[in-house]
Amino acid sequence: PTRVAPAVDSADFSYQADACRHCDGAVCDRHLSHAHGCVSSSKKHIRDRHELVKDVRAQATAEAGYTRIDVEPRLAPMRNQRRADISFVEPARTGTKEIWHYTDDTGGHPLCMTHFDPPTGREAVTPVHTLNVLDQDKANDYAFQLQLLRSASAVRSGLRVIVYRTCSFTSLGQLGKGMVKWLNAAAGHLKKVETLRSVPRDDGLLPQQVAAQFRFRTRAMIQAAIMMGNGYIAKAVGL
Repeated sequence: PTRVAPAVDSADFSYQADACRHCDGAVCDRHLSHAHGCVSSSKKHIRDRHELVKDVRAQATAEAGYTRIDVEPRLAPMRNQRRADISFVEPARTGTKEIWHYTDDTGGHPLCMTHFDPPTGREAVTPVHTLNVLDQDKANDYAFQLQLLRSASAVRSGLRVIVYRTCSFTSLGQLGKGMVKWLNAAAGHLKKVETLRSVPRDDGLLPQQVAAQFRFRTRAMIQAAIMMGNGYIAKAVGL
């Protein structure tokens, strides 16, 4: 074990942590700061965590009743390889437009030095700093592809609307604005689907109760997927 933050005054806030099994002089402690930045082992498992969250969202999107769900569709065939994680369609109702949704998952660790910079205290001063950085980076990445999608004739004629959301999250389980909007929209769509049911549910739940349970369960499953991914990352560096 390695001693972390040795005491410099009368108060002793130090604790023991394990040395990284890959990097000399690096310490893997309970904050997982090095674990998320370990170039020798973390990248693959960060992708694993991303896939766990994406799988939960894909299942929830189908449960909400959306149609034409596509995982990792190319946004511009024959032009580039950029893909959104999940796309789906909200069917047009009488007098409404067909809504095409594109969503992309991205996660970050708020306690790593990239975000938690002691001189500026960015994450400490602004608790959503990490989420804001993730959202802005993805917005820049997708700006050109979204412009192409919105230039389609169906969009210009008013028959289709393109909606993009970055579904960001932190390793501590905090969800970004795009993730929350996606979840609320999915719960709202499920409520509409349940309202149009011709046969009562066997469990007797009202549409608003079904939507509330869906929202709570999906949020819990997303956070469980994040924690499972964190476990893979921690194990890879020796914790």
